[in-house]
Amino acid sequence: MIGKTLAHYEITSQIGKGGMGEVYQAKDQKLGRDVAIKVLPEEFARETDRVARFQREAKLLASLNHPNIASIYGLEETDGTNLLVMELIDGDTLADRLESGPIPVEEALNLGLQIAEALEAAHEKGVIHRDLKPANIKITSKGRVKVLDFGLAKAFSRSPEQMNLSDSPTLSATLTQQGVILGTAAYMSPEQARGIPVDKRTDIWAFGVVLFEMLAGKPAFSGRDVTDTLAAVIRSEPEWINLPENLHWRLKEVLGRCLEKEAEDRYRDIADTRVDIQKVLTDPSGLSGQPINLLEGRNKIKIIFPWAAVILILGLIIAGVAVWKSRKLEPKMVMNFTYDLPENQQFNPLPRQGIIPLTVSPDGSQYIYCTNEGLFLHSLEGDYPGHIPGTNKYSLYPFFSPDGKYIGYWSQTEHKLKKIMPSRFVPEDICSTGYVFGASWSLDNTIVYSDLRSGIVRVSPDGGDKEILLKENFTRVQYNGFPISPQMLPDGETLLYTRIFDANLNETQIEVQSLGLDEPKILLKNSFDGKYIQKGYLFYVQNNNNLMSLCLVPFDLGTLAVTGEKVIIADNVLSVGGYNEETLVNIPNPSNVSVPDGSTSIRRELVWVSRDGFEIPLEIPADVPKKDYMFPDISPDGEKVAFTDNAGKRIYIQELVAPFTFNPLNPISRLPEQKPIWSPNGEKIFYSTGDRIYSKAADGTGESKERYSDPNLTIYPFSWLNDGSDLVIAEVDNFVVNIAVASMGEEHVRKSLLENATLPQVSPDGKYIAFCSDRTGNYEIYVSSFPDMTNEWTISLEGGNSPRWSSDGKELFYLVGNFVAEKIMRVKVDTFPTFRKIGNPELLFEGNYVGTIPMDAIPYDIHPDGDRFLMIKDLGKIAEESTLSSLRTIRIVSNWLEYLNRQVPVD
Repeated sequence: MIGKTLAHYEITSQIGKGGMGEVYQAKDQKLGRDVAIKVLPEEFARETDRVARFQREAKLLASLNHPNIASIYGLEETDGTNLLVMELIDGDTLADRLESGPIPVEEALNLGLQIAEALEAAHEKGVIHRDLKPANIKITSKGRVKVLDFGLAKAFSRSPEQMNLSDSPTLSATLTQQGVILGTAAYMSPEQARGIPVDKRTDIWAFGVVLFEMLAGKPAFSGRDVTDTLAAVIRSEPEWINLPENLHWRLKEVLGRCLEKEAEDRYRDIADTRVDIQKVLTDPSGLSGQPINLLEGRNKIKIIFPWAAVILILGLIIAGVAVWKSRKLEPKMVMNFTYDLPENQQFNPLPRQGIIPLTVSPDGSQYIYCTNEGLFLHSLEGDYPGHIPGTNKYSLYPFFSPDGKYIGYWSQTEHKLKKIMPSRFVPEDICSTGYVFGASWSLDNTIVYSDLRSGIVRVSPDGGDKEILLKENFTRVQYNGFPISPQMLPDGETLLYTRIFDANLNETQIEVQSLGLDEPKILLKNSFDGKYIQKGYLFYVQNNNNLMSLCLVPFDLGTLAVTGEKVIIADNVLSVGGYNEETLVNIPNPSNVSVPDGSTSIRRELVWVSRDGFEIPLEIPADVPKKDYMFPDISPDGEKVAFTDNAGKRIYIQELVAPFTFNPLNPISRLPEQKPIWSPNGEKIFYSTGDRIYSKAADGTGESKERYSDPNLTIYPFSWLNDGSDLVIAEVDNFVVNIAVASMGEEHVRKSLLENATLPQVSPDGKYIAFCSDRTGNYEIYVSSFPDMTNEWTISLEGGNSPRWSSDGKELFYLVGNFVAEKIMRVKVDTFPTFRKIGNPELLFEGNYVGTIPMDAIPYDIHPDGDRFLMIKDLGKIAEESTLSSLRTIRIVSNWLEYLNRQVPVD
């Protein structure tokens, strides 16, 4: 079958083989996607009634739409062969995973939750799996469960009046072959093994068997052959001794109820099973408990429960009355306590902002903090903090849904908004994004977020179409600012947000904007991260010389105006505090140390890095301030370096002997003069001021000369053509970046090259151009023939940006990481007689160097000798890590409004 084409599917490899047919991987030539093809047995096709019945069942199965169920795309027939076209799932099966032994309890329960949710979704549609087993459960590389072959056992079977046990697709033709179907027989329910009609409770039995095997590492029922195995299923108890010691009593109850021999004694619905597993996972006492005998424990509970319930209810009534009376007589108690991070954790600040986000649940009982390991959820009710699955140090801007059931966040690596229900442990995609700077979940069950591509965007938590509420252009941030950290006010028609005038939060103001109106209203200057709380107040952060204070100010929703004086709630903090009407959470900064990442105190060092990662600092004269160095460009002869002081809006040139600086005399805009690039002969420096490109003599003499302009775009120079008359440029328009060639002569001729591409670099022989594009949803490096752009090759495999050619054109280098460049990769290439990639990308060296974002410029260069890389070392990052390692305390204040009431009336 390999290499054959069935219908419009090209078979590429075989995946498996079983009683229901052979399964292949195939390429859908119409849609260009990989699919799984199940080729149905020949005897199946000969029974027309059975085919018709299968088609009816397949339509129902195709209606199942759930993240934990593998989708069915269609049923095809070609040349007498019936094909079932299904979603191709990566990863191993649960059976593969179990070959290594039992699965840790927490992981097993998380997988079990996903399986239960798949069964629950199918049962609601009237679909029963009938053949649930580890081989039909896949676990993707991201830890998501996908249940395969839903309902196919019924679809494959004959009509009820024709059925008997031997026709079951899991038993046909192999019933008497010892050892062939032990795996399937071991997961059959007793009623299924007897050949009597089954309902959804047969899936609940199979779920219990699968969960048992995950915990024990061995099947619940086994035998020397099929007959023994089926006999054990019908008559014997599971082999409880194989379960882990001290397993939680409730989990033993779950297994016991799933594996009742009589269907009427089992759980009535898989949703009940799911709920009980969630209770185990959220039990403050942990996942272990005192071992109890299932039957004895169950009987004791039945006897004790009525009296215990009476006593408990009476106690609650008495306590409730006491609490009610005390509330009328006494104010709420203000509780101030702290939580210290474990030794192996440290806080994770937001990129280029130097602040650590915290967020509090709507009921004030939980909060989330960001660490180098990902997002952690902490309960004020005594539960230990738990890592939110699927999150890492690039999971940023966490936020709660209004009902507190979901947590949203932005994945910087995936460029997606995501959500997760903590009780289910499976992140779900909401939508793809650009670079996000804050998000919140509104009372009307929509999400608003700040996207550098567009401005402020609104989207449903379930995904779908996005609506731009406030269209902005980040590339012109120094003109009119850019909105971040949005919140939709309770009226659903007014946005509260922070407007920043530089990416480092040095100049900020809090604004409100009614949708449909042209002009925003400024509320507070030198402040950011404003949040409205229902008591009629704005919480916000005030920045005073990079030392932050949490403040509260009265705010009138009707007039959209600040109506009183501010009150400082917490001084000297290093966090965007989490707060609502009940709980205040922040990170105190007792030493008054500022996190320097993204602030005016940024200090960066230019360093030479050898191919093996050895660093040597580039000596900078004492009179050159060590600030926000960016965009180094080495002269063609390798004797000088031009670079930008991004904060001071100056370009520096350094020689090995006589360093000097120059400042262009033609300031055009508030945009910094940046992105220097040497002319091919080394006599001039070309640079950008935003919408214009200038040149100036490299020796500092004479005045700057305008070379090219476009008032509607931000333009960056990148790479010269051979003769030096034309320059390859990147044009940024509202975060969409295109590549063009612009003449540097008097004609100002422009020719478009590529859309949705950036960071272009022409090869030394001028025949190829390397660039970066996110056309696949992730930024990757590509090479195209130049200037015809007719042939193209993909260079990077798992993300990349900032390509650079070696001087001989035989190597391509690129960075992995955006704000921080963590890896420098190398790919060997050949450009003669045509381009070809020699092998896969190789890691050259690792580090924490200054990275870029695709609308920016390349943050490193290579010396012409090919052995030295000029990188930017973030000294602020080093200081930040030192600071953060000493900051380990979260301060929590419960009923903080009561404390405030004693000083300034809030109600």
